[in-house]
Amino acid sequence: MDLEVRHFRLVQAIAQAGSITKAATALGVSQPALTAQLQRIERRVGGPLFRRDRHGSHATALGEVVLAHAKSVLATVHELDRSVRVQRAGTLTVTRVAATPGTITSEMTTLVPAVVPGTTVDLTVTGDRDHQLELLADGRLELVVCQEAPGHEVQLPATLVKAEVATEPLFVGVAEDSGLAACEEIPLPEVAARRWYTAAITDDWFAGYVRDVCLRHGVPMPELQSLDLEIAAELAATGAGVMLLQAASRARPGVATRPLAGAPLRTRHLIVWSEEGPLTSADMRDLMARATECYWHKAPARQEVYARWLTRHSHLET
Repeated sequence: MDLEVRHFRLVQAIAQAGSITKAATALGVSQPALTAQLQRIERRVGGPLFRRDRHGSHATALGEVVLAHAKSVLATVHELDRSVRVQRAGTLTVTRVAATPGTITSEMTTLVPAVVPGTTVDLTVTGDRDHQLELLADGRLELVVCQEAPGHEVQLPATLVKAEVATEPLFVGVAEDSGLAACEEIPLPEVAARRWYTAAITDDWFAGYVRDVCLRHGVPMPELQSLDLEIAAELAATGAGVMLLQAASRARPGVATRPLAGAPLRTRHLIVWSEEGPLTSADMRDLMARATECYWHKAPARQEVYARWLTRHSHLET
């Protein structure tokens, strides 16, 4: 008996479930039928693939070898299936992208066509990350560009995949004529009790992240107010509050951008896509490489304060 794709799926299902009983349920077959099929596979490869004890089924050394090949074979088959679906559907002429505001958001209009020649980008920018991800899972988008924070990672359904472009500290914008502007880096307690204007990040999850960081540092939770970027800058320039900024945000008149000491607040820039969508693994590897290069070329260049911060801090501790 030659091994077939269905045999690899069976072996992988047992390994993932941890027992033949659970694997049989997941595959929708009876346990005796699954056991008999496994025994035929084991005779073909020349030895047992799993050892069974009261804790379940565990791969043998031979089983680990077969599982490694199963992972490779099934990934190739999945990619083939998706490529066939894309070919049947025709050429991807419009790539629908939703994004939250960020350093590479506008760049998606050129990055995606560089990866998928002949496509144009339909870009929508909002602050509602969760809704964007729902649309992606439903097949109404091809890509989402968004952010998450340490300890507040985005939860995705099994069909969606995320990859990190960059991890970035969050800075604050303060009035240029204030004493805070004289600081190279501002301690969090110095601004925690003030009103924070959040122009770039408006999702509800972010308030929970700020609360957790403040609790961890023993400082009061600031009052967060989401405003239009220009209005937020005008208010920060008067000293009415401080702006919470992505590190690569452009300078604003009357506002001095300053890092927070120790980078207590940070976000990860992500690109999210669907395994069932038209973009292949090769497309996404290319896009991620281009997006990462674009970020590190663009971000320090557009904000001198960030460039200086990067010189002092070669990396963010996780």
